[in-house]
Amino acid sequence: MAKASPINIENELIDAKSRRGFGFAEGAYYEAISRLASLDRSLAKLKNNGDKELYRYFPVAAIAVLETHFKVIVATVIDSGPPYLERGLNLVRDKLMSAADALPLLHRKNISAGDIVSHSLPFNSIASLERAYCALFDKDLKNVVQQIEDPYVIRTGLESRGPIVPDVITLWAGLARTFERRHILAHESAEQFSISYEESREAVTCVTEFVKAIDAILWETIWKDRPLTQYEMNVSAGKELRDARDVLAARMRKALKIATEDGQRARFRRMHFSRRAYFKQWIEWQDEQFTAGSIRPLLTANGRTLALKCYIKELSNWIGQMRFEEPPEEDIDF
Repeated sequence: MAKASPINIENELIDAKSRRGFGFAEGAYYEAISRLASLDRSLAKLKNNGDKELYRYFPVAAIAVLETHFKVIVATVIDSGPPYLERGLNLVRDKLMSAADALPLLHRKNISAGDIVSHSLPFNSIASLERAYCALFDKDLKNVVQQIEDPYVIRTGLESRGPIVPDVITLWAGLARTFERRHILAHESAEQFSISYEESREAVTCVTEFVKAIDAILWETIWKDRPLTQYEMNVSAGKELRDARDVLAARMRKALKIATEDGQRARFRRMHFSRRAYFKQWIEWQDEQFTAGSIRPLLTANGRTLALKCYIKELSNWIGQMRFEEPPEEDIDF
């Protein structure tokens, strides 16, 4: 078989991304859970009275969900930076394309280093999952899954409900059987091979348990400093707003100094106060629909932060034009 060219790999990855329905939201990967919930609802409608031919679909679909989740999570972990990038590169050092092939792909920024690594990893058994995750997290995957708890329960201080996976041995066995059934159903007509309702249920259930366990591991590793609960999100948004205000204050002092030196202080102040009045009205209009609820501080802070960042950008551009000989202002992330 001919080796795929870098351009073909890039196009394949871009096409795969375009077919995904959901991405990350506040640290959680929702497409896998959403798709598995849809499979669960469909299976519940069939129950034990469905056409047996339809049951054959579920192991194939469940493993397809798991494969997408695997590739996305591997890429996400690797792209989070050291030490995960180095561990990911070591996973595929014998399969990875040359630097001459990889660098143009990364330069175009359509795909990431994590995308390239995850594309190079095999996915055909529970062993594929174990090898990749053990290497990335530098821990025994089965032992971690056996102990991992719901991160939301831990963050909120609620009473522990125990591990997400009640029996890791049963989970591993169920995944192994689902991989085997998927291989048969995807590659053979297998007229004499039947799937029961219980086996279809096992496929969806074990993949769901595994996906939840992996996401919980992420909250203990690459997302350990990311807000999860509503309270944490509100606090984080408030801090980002205060940081933006501090940066804006520094830009304003410098801009006002330049305007004063150029004899434009009064004009600058008039425009600033006009913009501030507009900003106040805009924020009040945005806030009207959020009169109550625990999410209001988050949405309000996010709206104000975005407006401040835009103003900071405008001031930075103006300062650069007025004093182009000076070093440019350090920008802030948008």
